[in-house]
Amino acid sequence: MVTFALWALAGVCCAYQVPVVAEYVGAVRGDVRGQALGLASAGLLAAQGVGVLAGGVVAQQWAVAPAIAVAGATGTLLASYLTISRARATIDRDSLTPT
Repeated sequence: MVTFALWALAGVCCAYQVPVVAEYVGAVRGDVRGQALGLASAGLLAAQGVGVLAGGVVAQQWAVAPAIAVAGATGTLLASYLTISRARATIDRDSLTPT
């Protein structure tokens, strides 16, 4: 049951990609949209590769379970920081918009 709950939570946390991609597509000019999406996808794949490499290094130094825990904690902290930063930027931008 715990494993199922964690997988469900992981799926919910991955859902952020839908609005992020939609906002990114809307922010890029139409004539360079394909190139921008290609660069973003390449950057995401490169970052995932670096994450796997770092996870392997940590797993060799410690055991696999602590390496997975460190990766999860790092991802959670980074996602939380980015979410809070984005929310603050949106609030600041919205407060400057005349009504």
